[in-house]
Amino acid sequence: MMLNDLVVHHDQLERAVASLERALQLAQAPKTVEQACRGLIALLEAHLQEEVALLAKCQCQLQSLLRRRVPFDQADPLAILQDLNALSSAGCQVPAALRLVQLRHLLHEMREFLDDEEQAVFPVVRQAEAHDRALDECGCLFGEHEAGPA
Repeated sequence: MMLNDLVVHHDQLERAVASLERALQLAQAPKTVEQACRGLIALLEAHLQEEVALLAKCQCQLQSLLRRRVPFDQADPLAILQDLNALSSAGCQVPAALRLVQLRHLLHEMREFLDDEEQAVFPVVRQAEAHDRALDECGCLFGEHEAGPA
């Protein structure tokens, strides 16, 4: 099921964000913070790749929804991913205090992205799944009910 897969991805991402936040709050060793950051990067990359396939069925509905209500400050997961990668790659070139501030900002953006997607995308996916189930239950796939003379 599509929605269940998205929920699982979001749970994994939220745990990774929480793990990185804990590492930052406890002022853990830079290596621990780096590992938590890499874990979040890997999960976000996988989520963004898999999401394309998961949402393909309801892409038209999602596009019309997004055209109707595009928030100006919506978190962009690709930008978050690029910034996490850049910050992680910069290593010692960026002062630790600045990296900490930037990481906290990116974690806030990540939570905003997850919340926005759960509020805007999940209902559309749920609706698409319900529509597919209804079609499956009545055995009416597109075009099958139009049996004309042979």
